[in-house]
Amino acid sequence: MLALALSIIVAGACVWVSTKRLALVRRVAREAIHSDGLERAGQGRLLAKLPADGPLARTAREVLDAPSRAQAIATLNEALGDVARELDVSREVPKSATRVALASGALLGLVELGRRLPDGGGVAALAASAPAVVVGGVGAVVCMISARAAEEHGRRARDGWDRLGRILERLLSESGNVGGGEAQQRVDPEAPAD
Repeated sequence: MLALALSIIVAGACVWVSTKRLALVRRVAREAIHSDGLERAGQGRLLAKLPADGPLARTAREVLDAPSRAQAIATLNEALGDVARELDVSREVPKSATRVALASGALLGLVELGRRLPDGGGVAALAASAPAVVVGGVGAVVCMISARAAEEHGRRARDGWDRLGRILERLLSESGNVGGGEAQQRVDPEAPAD
């Protein structure tokens, strides 16, 4: 009975962690779709179409308001790196939880089998250990489904953020006016003074 209770606790914790990570990836993917259809948008339209309080708009404003092109690119790379790292973790957590749920169910079933085998015989020991293994297996299956869903949503989220990155890079390359002030002109050192 103790093995079954422990198996339920471990499998439940694994499922909980997996579904929390899946919810996070779904939220990031839901936010990232706002960059769809904005590939040719100008700065004003881009900022108007993105939800003002969302991470895409916040990143776009930080990049477009940067005082220099180098700082704008660094800000963009940092934001894209943070999202990529978060999506990688969110993909790996359910995969790890799958292994933990399966391994704990098998281990607890084996412990229960070893505990019951000397007293009750093989069939009774197998019947007593099977529920812990089944619970671990069910937890592993749920975590595996969460891992696959997180991977799919993660791909969509990464595509949306990559699209935003391409849009911002295009806007930065089209504009000599990165920081919002007057456009800077290149000075030719060989040109005569006015």
